[in-house]
Amino acid sequence: MNHKPLLIAECHFDTLIIEIVMRWQRKDFDHAKGTQLFNAMKQRNDSKQGITIGFFDKNKKLDEHEYMRKFKTDQENHGIQWLKNLEVPNQHVFYLKDGAEEWFLEASVSASVFPSSFNISDKITEFKKRTKNLSVRNDNDMYKFVKAVIRNNPPQIQTLRKYVSSVFGDQIPI
Repeated sequence: MNHKPLLIAECHFDTLIIEIVMRWQRKDFDHAKGTQLFNAMKQRNDSKQGITIGFFDKNKKLDEHEYMRKFKTDQENHGIQWLKNLEVPNQHVFYLKDGAEEWFLEASVSASVFPSSFNISDKITEFKKRTKNLSVRNDNDMYKFVKAVIRNNPPQIQTLRKYVSSVFGDQIPI
């Protein structure tokens, strides 16, 4: 059986980014909190369920997770590390090494789209507080801000799209 490739995003803001960047619906990828991301990836591998990408940002618990030690950096561009599992060739991690919020604010500067235009603070502590809200996907101003940055296609977004497309090829869920 040929299983559908799966991208698993780690936090709600990561999920929002992927949803908009890839033009996917929520059903086209998955969400797992914290170290559950690696448990989900390991489970997919153990049951031979195909290509899997874990997408997460700077997180000490994830950095120290034993499963993470199986991954080594293959490429790094525009704040995203592409790590590949040395033992399982169909498992990948895209790691926003400075954190999703920092990475996205940098993308917004590259795109000349400013959070203040959307009633959003550009101060990292306030921005993070807003993105950590479970309902960030329903925050209309945040959605419009994220969409505007992505529409302007800065290098950070181009790299993310390129990495996802490189792994999934023509198997991208649509």
